[in-house]
Amino acid sequence: MIRNRKYIAGLLFVLVFLGKAVSFANEEDSIYTVHPPQLSVPSGKPGEIRRIIMQFHYWTLICDENKTVKQGICNVTQTIYNDKEGNKVFSWSLVSTKGGQPVMLLRTLPNANTNVPIQVFMEGVKKPLLISYKQCNKEICLAQYPIGPVLMEQISKSSNVRISYQLKEGKTLSFVTPFKGLSEALFSLQ
Repeated sequence: MIRNRKYIAGLLFVLVFLGKAVSFANEEDSIYTVHPPQLSVPSGKPGEIRRIIMQFHYWTLICDENKTVKQGICNVTQTIYNDKEGNKVFSWSLVSTKGGQPVMLLRTLPNANTNVPIQVFMEGVKKPLLISYKQCNKEICLAQYPIGPVLMEQISKSSNVRISYQLKEGKTLSFVTPFKGLSEALFSLQ
C-alpha cells in the first residue's frame, strides 16, 4: 500500500510539472566538456601537507591535510573546457566558508560581463538562479552562491544543470553539466 502511494505521488508530481520546467533531454551536441582539474603541489614545507585526490564521476574531491597541526581543508571541483580550443571556460567548487556554511564558488573567464549575472538553469525549476559576481582579476572572475534547499535537491538527484554567462563582447557561453558524483564526494567526507 505504501509503495503504491509513493508511486502515485511520484506520478502526480511528474504530471504537475510536465511542460512547466526546463529540460535538457533534447540538447544538441555541446562543444563544452567536463575535465578533471589541473592540480598543483600544495604549498608548505616538504612533507608537511598531504594532498588526497579522489574522482567521483564528473567531480574531483581535493583534500589538503596539514600533518603538523592535524587540520584538513577539502573542496569538490568541476571544470568545463571548450573542446574546440581546449581552453578552460568555467569551474566551480563546493567549499565551506570560515563560518562553516556550504557555498558554490564559481570561476569564469576574466572577460565576463560582470553587469550580467551568471544563470544556472535546473531541471524542474522554472526560473534560473541568478548569481552576481564578487570580483575579477586578469585571470578569472569569481562569483559565490550559498547552498540552499533547491541546490541540495538538485545535487541529491544528480541532476544536470545549464550554466550561462555573458562575455564583455556580447557572446554568451552556455553549457550543460552534471551534478552526478557530487553527493558521493560529499558523503565520502563523513
